[in-house]
Amino acid sequence: MQLPIGKETRDQDRISGKRILTGIWKKREIDFVENEIIVKFAVDKSTEKATLDRLLEAELKGGKLIRPLDRFGVGTFSVEGDVLKIAEALHRHPEVVFAEPNVVDRPAVTVPNDTDYGSQWALPLIGMPDAWDVERGSTGVVIAIIDSGIPMQGAPLALSHPDLNDATRVVLGHDLVNGTTTPRDDFGHGTHVAGIASAQSNNAAGIAGVTWNSLLYIIKVFDVNGNGTSQRFHDGVVEAVDYADAHGLRLVINYSGGGAVAALKEQAVIYARNHNAVVVAAAGNDNGGPVIYPAAYSSTYDNVIAVSATTSTDALASYSNVGAEISVAAPGSHILSCMPNYNVTLNGLGVAQNYDYLDGTSMATPHVSGLAALLLSYDHTLGAAQVRQTIENHAVDLGPAGWDQSFGFGRINAHAAIDSLVPTVLCPFKAEVGCAFSAEQFCFYVVEHSRCNFRKELMPCLAKIEVGGPCLYIRENFCTREMCLRETIGTGCMREGIGDPWGQIVIPRGDPFAEPMITKRNPRHIRPLTRTVAAMEKKFR
Repeated sequence: MQLPIGKETRDQDRISGKRILTGIWKKREIDFVENEIIVKFAVDKSTEKATLDRLLEAELKGGKLIRPLDRFGVGTFSVEGDVLKIAEALHRHPEVVFAEPNVVDRPAVTVPNDTDYGSQWALPLIGMPDAWDVERGSTGVVIAIIDSGIPMQGAPLALSHPDLNDATRVVLGHDLVNGTTTPRDDFGHGTHVAGIASAQSNNAAGIAGVTWNSLLYIIKVFDVNGNGTSQRFHDGVVEAVDYADAHGLRLVINYSGGGAVAALKEQAVIYARNHNAVVVAAAGNDNGGPVIYPAAYSSTYDNVIAVSATTSTDALASYSNVGAEISVAAPGSHILSCMPNYNVTLNGLGVAQNYDYLDGTSMATPHVSGLAALLLSYDHTLGAAQVRQTIENHAVDLGPAGWDQSFGFGRINAHAAIDSLVPTVLCPFKAEVGCAFSAEQFCFYVVEHSRCNFRKELMPCLAKIEVGGPCLYIRENFCTREMCLRETIGTGCMREGIGDPWGQIVIPRGDPFAEPMITKRNPRHIRPLTRTVAAMEKKFR
């Protein structure tokens, strides 16, 4: 048997039992899986078999189809000989859209050698406390964590980390490494990333995520050694998009990894863009090297956000890649997050179980993904390009004035980004109230409301009273989010048109007109308004 052509990387670098080789592809050095080529055909289903037979005979002598063609016409072949030369020859074939080696991707993570860091310094720096006053996330938005999986233990396997075990929010996708439906993390990277984006929050334990309520969709593409491929990235993106579409969800895709350019990665990005999904990707950790792919597609596709990493002093992290593709920067150094609560590969590199700190553009990326999910939670009508533009337009400018290759448009500012979506016109709710000052001392009212902004500086206040009859008036209030929660109608008051959420609000005590009120769902005897505020004031002097 002929030996594979290409320089072998470290002996321990294997993926699915195959060696990882290094070579030059399209004038760039890449790592790729030995003996594998990915091909996309420009044929319809009726001619697939004939085309495959011709290629296997003429171009891929001794080759085998090891991954059947998917609905996009993409298949993976096992070949003998020089993978790069065979792929280049196939790429020129008239019935082939593209042919390329199966490029290896790796997580963009750097393991720190100093564990004595502070806690979650990044969240107040990017304005999360003020942002959470406006929006904490919606279950109508899902973040796909395409990474190394999530902590799972037991028989059968079940979510096992106390900050990532809410089965109502954590949706298990596929393990594309082992071909199962249990994406168990045996490396550790995916757990850390998922915790930054959306750990269980405000639960008196562990850490807080950027978004508290958004769903997580877990897809495993990195193996026990942290290696992935362009094929797995593509399949993960397609799975996430299809899941979001099937369930009517808005989608943010987090990919804290990457590698060399690959047409299959680009196809995945295009598929996400065609379905209005945001792709947030790490710039890479090559100490100022070029931006890795898929992040580098940000210069071509407006749904991709490429993220560089910063420190607690808003300096560019020394490991962070830079380039013309950088969209924004986010905290990536000494970031505390979850780790699996059992032994994984990163523990052998000095990282603790349960919780620990990691460095990398991998850690910066889920801060941006979480913010994107919050924006879509506040306004689910935003397009993917609008989400990117909102994040860029409200970032804190660092480095040279304006956009630059290190920070992009600046370090993200969650509060400013979300606050920019809040309507400038205050949002009233209107209550038509009928009162009868009898022995029962009761009132009833019906509420009309428009979308509320819940600017936290507003206080509930009486804005307008109009009187009709002996005790009939209109009351308009400006309500805060805190008032909604205090008056026990829950987060429903922050959603437009959900079951008349204002129908159960109790007007705060202390208002002379509100004291005797008892709310009713179906008010009656509401008469036309004929009197004025002055008339009401005169009546009750």
